[in-house]
Amino acid sequence: MAVYSFADIVVDGSRMQVVRGGNSLDLEPKSLRVLLYLIEHRERVVPKDELIAEIWGGTFVTDNAVTRVIAQIRKHLGDSARAPRYIETVATSGYRFIAALHPAEFAAPAQQPAWPGLWRAAAILLALTGSAALLWGIWRLPDSSFVGLSHVQQLTTSAAADLWPAFSPDGGQLAYSSNRNGHFEIYVRSLASGVERKVTSGWEDYIQPAFSPDGQYLAFVAKVRGGIEVIPAAGGSVRHLADSGIDPHWSPDGRTLVYRSGGINAVREPSSWDTQLMLVNVDGAPPRALTHPGSPRGGHNFPRWLPGGRQVVFMAPTQSSSSAPWIVDVRTGDVRQVPVSIGFMQFPAFDADARYLYFVGAGREEVLGLWRARLERNWRPRNPESIMPTSGQLIRDIAVNRDASRVAYSQESGQSAIWSVTLDAGGRAAGEPRPLIHDNSFRNTGPSFSADGAHLAYSSVRQGGNWTIMVAGADGSSIAPVMSTDRANSVPAWLANNLMLGFQAFRKGEGGYWISTPQGPPRRLDLKLDLRRADNLQVSRDGSKVLAHISTPSGAKIVMEDLANGVVRDLTPLDRNISFGCWAPDGRWIAAQERIRGRSTLVLISVETGEIRTLVDEPGHSWAHDWSPDGDRIVFAGLRDGLWNIYWVSRSSGRIEQLTRFTSQSAFVRYPAWSPTNRQVAFEYNELAANIYLAELK
Repeated sequence: MAVYSFADIVVDGSRMQVVRGGNSLDLEPKSLRVLLYLIEHRERVVPKDELIAEIWGGTFVTDNAVTRVIAQIRKHLGDSARAPRYIETVATSGYRFIAALHPAEFAAPAQQPAWPGLWRAAAILLALTGSAALLWGIWRLPDSSFVGLSHVQQLTTSAAADLWPAFSPDGGQLAYSSNRNGHFEIYVRSLASGVERKVTSGWEDYIQPAFSPDGQYLAFVAKVRGGIEVIPAAGGSVRHLADSGIDPHWSPDGRTLVYRSGGINAVREPSSWDTQLMLVNVDGAPPRALTHPGSPRGGHNFPRWLPGGRQVVFMAPTQSSSSAPWIVDVRTGDVRQVPVSIGFMQFPAFDADARYLYFVGAGREEVLGLWRARLERNWRPRNPESIMPTSGQLIRDIAVNRDASRVAYSQESGQSAIWSVTLDAGGRAAGEPRPLIHDNSFRNTGPSFSADGAHLAYSSVRQGGNWTIMVAGADGSSIAPVMSTDRANSVPAWLANNLMLGFQAFRKGEGGYWISTPQGPPRRLDLKLDLRRADNLQVSRDGSKVLAHISTPSGAKIVMEDLANGVVRDLTPLDRNISFGCWAPDGRWIAAQERIRGRSTLVLISVETGEIRTLVDEPGHSWAHDWSPDGDRIVFAGLRDGLWNIYWVSRSSGRIEQLTRFTSQSAFVRYPAWSPTNRQVAFEYNELAANIYLAELK
């Protein structure tokens, strides 16, 4: 292997040695191999998935293992994640070696190891104890990385979903929402006595409470009816301020609320697309826009006032990050991005003086969990510190009291299963839906029936693991894995016959559409589509064409590639935001969703003429996924009055039929698949459970 030199560092692959300033570095074998791999592939970004596949050789590990190794390399080389000289973190993508190499002779270490076989012995020991070491690495990071918790207390014990905690100004009370009685209501708990009282009552599902600065009122969202409302903190009559909107937050003077437009798709989906920020005064004046769609592009989420009441910070996508802070001036409307060296960020919160930004996401060294970052001039967050890493259950909805001595948050868990509803001869539900495949995986999703209807393929992923394509009987029996992938971006689909299974995936860092057959290893289709922007790839049932949607600055468009000649054709125009297409059985029609002002309609697209016709245009969302065997009915997941259920619509008559009648506000359904036997529809059913926790900071 080659010898590489940069700065005062020499890396000798043949000797498995690293020297810095003439001194040998005590790098673990896997860390050294990761460093060598990054150097050898320095011309590009190396995804985490690829590092796991190449260095760990298929052993089950989580992203945290890579994070730990990168942190060790940086520590030994004297590098920094915030101001990298050697290894750069590319948010949501991976790592890139950025140092300039120069020719050099390998410098012998000042002190040779006492045993020549030390590296080999260490490698064997690591292999034998890898699992324990990785678990230790997840939870045991350098003490200097952590702010530290002195105590964590579980405040609620509901079997339902307790969400959106909010501190009173004096820090003595906590408001939150719970659907423990079937519908979301707002509760206020005294942190001193533990006494809890219900503030609201009704059937509107009241969520996202926020205390006014004087502690006298609570702003909240009426989820079913829609809109922003205010109620006395002790209970009483409700004032309606806005007809739509979510995530309200009070200005420091208590006169104005900022919120984001639109509604909430599901309580597990904190961010929205196509949203803008709005302002409404509590004196009853009409709401007014604070930001405008497209500036910046994408959804404007998590609005929070900054001290002084002149500016509002919010989260929106950037070119280099999935989510980053932006600031808008309330008086002028000027919007600017805040430069950050932090990765994924959600659920921002501030202390009273906005000295620190608290958030859920991945900060320095990309450890997922609860973080804080000091705010410098121009509100730029720097020096992120880990408060609490997470593994298994996810944390969300964080709130910080005024002196930042306490952090409240929701900790969620979910049950994701493949369910089925039996159909009669007319396509109506012939009984209650029931679970087919139910285990403790983080997600079981995207069912697809084989051509004879006897088998069901689906995607499954465990917390911290890789996506795996699974196959079972149509009744949920005889479950077996087909292939493990680095990352799966779309659901599996049977092609042409029962012996070909296609799916979009990343294998060893390479994205594409893969075909799996019993005769040999999966093979990758040679596509002309730009796979960096394409998603939801769907091969037609005769295997001749590939459908996908492409992200554009103005939204999304449906494109189609002819596999015979490689010609890629746009099926929808740029001025219509259409995505997630699915083929009709004969390949002549495509059903898709069109996003329009915070909702989505179900549209029908002619492959031959390009004609686009709206089939379902109702308040909420209509997400198509499959067709009936006769090609007349399209089955879709629909959000109506805050509830997700399975429906179908007839292409010829426009008739809509509801197949399920779930009533949980903290559940959603996805990816319905119609059996070729016409006897059942399978789908993902995902039920959320969550409780409120209170953490004391050291």
